[in-house]
Amino acid sequence: MLPQPLLEALAFYLQQLETNPLKTKCITCCFLATTGNMLSQYLSGKRSIDKDSLIAYGLFGFLFGGPIPHWFFLLLENVVPRGSSNVHLKRILMERLLFMPAFQALGLYMLTIFEGKSHKEAQRNVKRMFVSVVKANWLYLTVPQLLNIIYVPPMLKSVANSLIAFCWIVYLAKKRSQAQEQARSKQS
Repeated sequence: MLPQPLLEALAFYLQQLETNPLKTKCITCCFLATTGNMLSQYLSGKRSIDKDSLIAYGLFGFLFGGPIPHWFFLLLENVVPRGSSNVHLKRILMERLLFMPAFQALGLYMLTIFEGKSHKEAQRNVKRMFVSVVKANWLYLTVPQLLNIIYVPPMLKSVANSLIAFCWIVYLAKKRSQAQEQARSKQS
């Protein structure tokens, strides 16, 4: 059994999801994106935290990572209603083949912009990383997303997506850092 303070915090969070779903999901995603980036930096052995990267991930989580999945999962419930034939297959295909690649491209682009880099550099970053990031996402996150689509109640789908994204952010931040290091070494 969970301790009383934890139960109360969970009850408060669920109440906020019910009464202020978008705001709560934006704040949740901002927190998870920032924390995931910080963990990635720590695990990669950085001596000092890259604050620009933390801010970029937090902004992306708040402005895009919270609201876009919120609206996508609501749309998915309406486009492919529960009683439809092959409901889970249709939903996972829409998420994996349409939503995820577009969201990854947006993420790669906007994270670079939020770090204060140019439009051209953001485009190069998307071009350089998009295919490998999408392939890795298909490989590692299809099963968690399928479980999210099948078992998680609609109100919690984007929150579960944010938790999955937390793990993905650790991976993505590390890949972006490696790509930036390679680009710097090529320029030297």
